[in-house]
Amino acid sequence: MASLAHEFTSDQLNSFALQSEAAKNFLKTCIPRAEFLPAYDHQDVITHVELSSDGLILCVVSVDKMVTIWRRNDGFDKWIKQQKFKGHNGAIWRARFAHPSFGNLIATCSIDANIFLFLETPTTKTSRRLNWQHQTTLKYYTSAILDIKFSPAFHGLMLAACTAHGHVIVYEAHDPLNINYFNLIYDIRLGVRLSTLDWNPGRYNESPFLVVGSNATNIPSDKRLTVLEISTQLPTIREAIQFTPLRSSEKIQCVRFAPQISAVYTKVAIATRRKVLIFAFFSEKSGRTERGQVINKPPRLIAEIVDEIQSDIITLQWNSGGAAISVLYDDGAIRIYKQTFGSAFVEIVTVRPPSQLQTSLPKMN
Repeated sequence: MASLAHEFTSDQLNSFALQSEAAKNFLKTCIPRAEFLPAYDHQDVITHVELSSDGLILCVVSVDKMVTIWRRNDGFDKWIKQQKFKGHNGAIWRARFAHPSFGNLIATCSIDANIFLFLETPTTKTSRRLNWQHQTTLKYYTSAILDIKFSPAFHGLMLAACTAHGHVIVYEAHDPLNINYFNLIYDIRLGVRLSTLDWNPGRYNESPFLVVGSNATNIPSDKRLTVLEISTQLPTIREAIQFTPLRSSEKIQCVRFAPQISAVYTKVAIATRRKVLIFAFFSEKSGRTERGQVINKPPRLIAEIVDEIQSDIITLQWNSGGAAISVLYDDGAIRIYKQTFGSAFVEIVTVRPPSQLQTSLPKMN
């Protein structure tokens, strides 16, 4: 310790100790155990797994065109398979839950160019048993739909999707109480293959906007990520908002906004094949904006996660507090990184599947 004192100040040593202790406490409380559900019901590659906001419902979709719904039982000690049904005529790519204020509502998208909506309803008027029923189909005749996402609840029941042929489409339920009727309100052509998108969580007095990513080859860096403002007028492509530094060769695997915690800025994680970039959109007027105003300043790079491993990133997810990120790699490992004092993210734990399940995940490009 004497030699360390010559290299670091006492304040720095105290900071390192606090970071270490915080990481230990987070590890104890956040990762008590890992559970592995049987996936043998699916006859092909599982493409996506989505958890409801309350953590009680799990939706699994696959190339085999099937949807499987799992539920936590009342004792919270194991998962029970609730239902399995055919979802599409082609491989299913994504499944997303709507905000619980709209009921237990799931949207799925597929390479068959359709979006299906499923709602959990009682099997009969007098029954307590719940069943998932197909409610409506949103048909899109151009190309495969590769990602979908519901908007924040205070913007209403809107659903955005991106396609392999470079279109961003936005649907809106005219009456959120009647989800059988969605209107296609926007169809924006960006001209490059699109792979992922996410809504800015924002606040009710800000115009909603999307960040859309592309995993196409041989495109300029300014086409990798696009900011789309979704307003009551025409949607606006904000070409002036660029994510720097981002090279043209870096394909975008995943875009995820952190939950809105700060009143000053909004964090977004951008995953490429081998690293995660954390950007922040800073609000004007100390976080206060006029109604309908969108953030105009380019995002600022505040952190970068780079591991010296030879595995590609598949997807990522923030925790509910926006202070930790779980990153899934194609070797099957999930690495969890926590934001420390300042903006740096450090790895605190790696969760690996059992040895018999340790096979490489398929590339989703």
